[in-house]
Amino acid sequence: MEAPAVLGYGDFHVEPFIEYVLRWPTELEAFPRCLIENWVYRHWSQFRDDWMPQGALEWLYEKETLSNDEIMQIAHFENDLRTMDYWGDQLFVDKMRRDTWLANFMLGYGTSPVPILVLRAGTDVRHPRALDGEKILEPFQIVEGHMRLSYLRGMIRHDHELIREEHDVWVATAGI
Repeated sequence: MEAPAVLGYGDFHVEPFIEYVLRWPTELEAFPRCLIENWVYRHWSQFRDDWMPQGALEWLYEKETLSNDEIMQIAHFENDLRTMDYWGDQLFVDKMRRDTWLANFMLGYGTSPVPILVLRAGTDVRHPRALDGEKILEPFQIVEGHMRLSYLRGMIRHDHELIREEHDVWVATAGI
């Protein structure tokens, strides 16, 4: 089973999400609606090319609550993590970055508007940015929500006054 293509993806006339989700197969009803919208629909070409062939539609998805310490343990490749930490730092010094809708939400509510998605380590799934032979990093690796994770990391590291102690995160487990 495959997810339906997002009609008009990458064009000015992309189908609205509500129309897309109405075409979602009943065989895939266990796939979380939040991830349909924020991963499959919004990042269709990446999902189609990088994740669907690796069985992402069959993974187990559980919404968990992670502490700030656990958020800081979410892994990504070293160069990418440095860039993400730079974005998180810029949240506190760059007015243009701080004035985006995402920054406004996160700084005001102390968490992300929707949960990020991480993949639990211990699987043969290959991250699209991995070098040959690299496995999913311990304990979790970011899959979707890089900017949200960047801002959460920045808010935690800068001890932002409104940062919540816990955050909802989708945790995927492959090979179930």
